[in-house]
Amino acid sequence: MNLRNRISLCAATIILFGSLATAPASYTLIWTWGMNDHPEWCEAFKKAGFNSLVTAIPRKVMTERWWLNSASLATTDAVLAEAARTQMRAYFQIPLGMGPGTQIGRRTVTAAGFTEPLLACPLNQEFWDDYLIPAVMTIARKSLDHPALKGVILDTEQYYGKERSGAINEHYCFCDTCFGGFLKKIGTKESLPVAAGRKPWLEAAGKEADYWKYLETCAQKQVDKLVDAIKDITPNFEIHFYIYQPTWYYRGLLKGLARLGHPVLVCDERSYSGFLKGWSQEARAGVLELNPKAVWSPGFYTTALSPRMMRANVRKALETVGSYWIYNNTVPFPPDQLKALE
Repeated sequence: MNLRNRISLCAATIILFGSLATAPASYTLIWTWGMNDHPEWCEAFKKAGFNSLVTAIPRKVMTERWWLNSASLATTDAVLAEAARTQMRAYFQIPLGMGPGTQIGRRTVTAAGFTEPLLACPLNQEFWDDYLIPAVMTIARKSLDHPALKGVILDTEQYYGKERSGAINEHYCFCDTCFGGFLKKIGTKESLPVAAGRKPWLEAAGKEADYWKYLETCAQKQVDKLVDAIKDITPNFEIHFYIYQPTWYYRGLLKGLARLGHPVLVCDERSYSGFLKGWSQEARAGVLELNPKAVWSPGFYTTALSPRMMRANVRKALETVGSYWIYNNTVPFPPDQLKALE
């Protein structure tokens, strides 16, 4: 979703799902700009076959710590009201790789030894304790007063990356705390290598797989803390996430979220240009192996597919995996795409 990063920096997003007592077995999600200003679009998307919608909190009301600002949160109330009226579910998106939250905690270090100035280490204690967990807890409390609000979706894409953006993969993290913790774990007497020498050290020592397993375990422990905090507020609150690769971070995330009682929606963007060749079965199988309750969902991009091909991919998605999501960055949603989906 790099184009979205270049055009809009959002602090939080809402995802709206068809209203059910429990999370739906099939997710048909539309991720499009303008929903805060046009909550009335809910009905048009619903008629087009969507049971889910995504919208961003406007930049003009985005504050440094938006999760503590009632005015920022109030900008979503109209959408929440329309979601309730049209019997839809609502979810806030929590960004992990853009917005104010990325300024909290130590910086992440890449495999090349580069310190990313605008990205927090994904395992940093301060990042989780002062941003991620409090933000999700705030939305959980808000859900008690808004029946349409059912949970959050974590946007894990590293939009602010200078060296690269995208998923949290083996490019991260080689910071002092992550790497130093690993050296302590394996009991080595060697001193901490310079940042650029850490990946070569792992390769020379034959410890790469051990390192990723160590980070995976650390990630799962952070998710465990998040799950515990939310269950204390409301046991039915849902946590989903966007972007996926079969790497240490997502393995830990999926395993930790398995403790929740609801399905975990995994929004995959690797299918933006379509997935008619069928590679989805391998991706889906990997997700389910880590979390049997996960719902893998392929994403399609309106600028990458013609209306005819969009319709074909949606049909294929429903036949093979039962869910899909569509991303669009124009306002309004392209009428020809909408008509093709009706």
